[in-house]
Amino acid sequence: MKLTDQEMSLVNARLKKYRNVYGDIFEEIYDHIVSTIETKREGGDKRQISVLIKEVLDVDFGGQKGLMMILLPRASLIRSILWDEFVAEIKKDKLTKLLCSSLILGVSLIVPQSSVLNIILFVSCFIISFLPLAYLCYLKGIKQVLFTGPIALRYMGGFALPPMNIAVVAGFTIKRFCADNLQPINFPAFLYCLLLLCMLLYEVSFIKFCNQKFKIEHA
Repeated sequence: MKLTDQEMSLVNARLKKYRNVYGDIFEEIYDHIVSTIETKREGGDKRQISVLIKEVLDVDFGGQKGLMMILLPRASLIRSILWDEFVAEIKKDKLTKLLCSSLILGVSLIVPQSSVLNIILFVSCFIISFLPLAYLCYLKGIKQVLFTGPIALRYMGGFALPPMNIAVVAGFTIKRFCADNLQPINFPAFLYCLLLLCMLLYEVSFIKFCNQKFKIEHA
């Protein structure tokens, strides 16, 4: 016996917080809860929907604690698999990346110190740090990446944040605590190039990883 619209609204309201956080991995559990209640209704169970929801949660999942014990490991597993795949992407073509990095860092050591060059490198590091999140939002939309998308997509949004966090924290720290001789304009070009290379390595790998994950959808 199908639940009424009002009953479905009550089920959704009761389970909303799990659905909002765990998205697609919760759908299977949600379908089980609804179908179990419908089966009880077909068997003549006329109790209030709130009582039936609590009963299904308690009997089938061990209450809200038991439900969390099911959802958390599944979410952690998805995050772990994604991170392992991403790290594998970073490790690809190590020799080529090493040679290019060595060449750029070598050039940066012999380039004369220049405030103009340092400003360009500083601004470049800051702008580039936003590239991973911007690219992911371009592919999937801001709302999906941050709020409503599948949990795997939201985890990828988290993977996009480290370069941006580093740039913002470093910029704040320098401005707040460093003396004049340690201001960004006085840093050696080598340090900027090193930071820029680390960011680019991370971000290019991230973009390639995104393209692999979503290539079926864009084929």
